[in-house]
Formats: sequence, structure tokens, C-alpha cells
Amino acid sequence: LTVSQRRLQGEGAEFLVLGQLLIRHVNAAKAYTNFPDWDILAFDSEKNKQIRIQVKSRYASDSIGFLLKSIEFDFLVVVHLNMGVRYTTGKRFQPSSDIPQFWVIPKSEVIMQINGKKNKYGEWNMSLNKFPNKAFAYENAWHLITEALK
Repeated sequence: LTVSQRRLQGEGAEFLVLGQLLIRHVNAAKAYTNFPDWDILAFDSEKNKQIRIQVKSRYASDSIGFLLKSIEFDFLVVVHLNMGVRYTTGKRFQPSSDIPQFWVIPKSEVIMQINGKKNKYGEWNMSLNKFPNKAFAYENAWHLITEALK
């Protein structure tokens, strides 16, 4: 994929996350310029609360890794677009459908997994494999965001 195609996929994933929040009656807005720390702001204006959300997306259903440049967010949402495979072959990694999957991960859990170790480019290497016992608990865990706004 070209850089512009990847950028479009990332934008699309952000809109998918925005849509998931809105259908759950969470007020939210997408940042339309390249904010380095967050992509979506969820908020409750009556309670004066806000949640900063970083979105990371992957085209392939067998992708697990991604990079974080910043941890100045409240939640990380990882989106698998499930539009094919990149790293493996065989039925084991074929998505059951092309419906996107979402993992809603609190910042506190992300911090526990990065251990402060950055790569040579100043980014943290992350993987859903770092959450082996908890990844299932974070799949579609939109309630974590709604509860944080209460």
C-alpha cells in the first residue's frame, strides 16, 4: 500500500471509532488535523469531562503490531479492518468476515506493557500479543469509555 492509501485507511478507522461512539450516545469529535497525541475526543459537556482516544488501525487480520509515538491519551483503540492477510497463509488467520474488530485499551494497561522502552526512532513497539490474558476483555469494550465519562 502507498503512503496515501495507508493514510486513508487510518482516517477511515478513525471514522469507524467515531461512529461506534456516536451510536452508543457518546458525544465525540474527530481531530481533523494531525494531532500527535489523540485522534478522537469523547466528552460529556454537562460534567465537563473528556476522554482522549488514540486510534491505531491495521489492514490485515493477521497484523498484531503497531507503533506508538505518544502516550498522551486516555484510551487506545486498535482497529483490525480485516481486509486480507499480510504475514501468514492458511485458514487459521483468515477473518471470519470483513467486519472490523475493535480493542478498547485503557492507557494504564498500555503503560504497563511498554515498560518505557522506545525503539531507535523514539517510538514504542506495541502488539496485541502483549495482552495475552486480557485482549479478549478489551475487544469491543466500549463500556470502558462510557464509564470513564460518568
